[in-house]
Amino acid sequence: MTLVNALMLPWQPIFFLRGKNSGPRYPLLGKLVKSLLCLSHGNADVDRGFSENRRLLLERSNLSIESINGLRAIQSFSKRYNRDVATIPIKADMMKAAKQSHKRYIERIAREDEHAAKRSKLGSNCSSTKPQQKQDPNTEIHLAKKMLTNAEALIAKGMKSQAFADIASGQALLKEGQARLADALHKLEASKKVHVARRCSFQCKIS
Repeated sequence: MTLVNALMLPWQPIFFLRGKNSGPRYPLLGKLVKSLLCLSHGNADVDRGFSENRRLLLERSNLSIESINGLRAIQSFSKRYNRDVATIPIKADMMKAAKQSHKRYIERIAREDEHAAKRSKLGSNCSSTKPQQKQDPNTEIHLAKKMLTNAEALIAKGMKSQAFADIASGQALLKEGQARLADALHKLEASKKVHVARRCSFQCKIS
């Protein structure tokens, strides 16, 4: 069994979940997971890519996707010169890229802040209900499903435009929606049990 197949196993139960129309409940999630597991860097195979990513992430858990890709690009480029940085020629385009790196970093942070604000707005729109509606499990289930729909749309948009920030925002929104849906379903089940218990108690008093 390859590493990719092993990583796919935990996702199989989710892929087989069916919706109302007998189709996949989360079709975009399945495509996203399969696409991410098939990604490799340069000419390296997938197994080597995962190993190199792991070495990069050791004691660097706060690295962003862009930082990891940047380090991978530097490592791949240095391989042309046997990883001897002293032999790498310093050209004008390299110096220009180094000078503009801070500017690109500021622009990326601004884009991420914009996407975070957009994600927060989507979440608040899904959860902005009256106090009495929040106590209704059916309403919470409807809002959670709406949040999942927004998350899948955001992930699909990010995959289409190759915007990692959109994909990350969609994943966070998807995780929150799944948690809310599970919590709402649990409340609904508990509410049904309480209703049945009260009904039985009432019938016992009558008899």
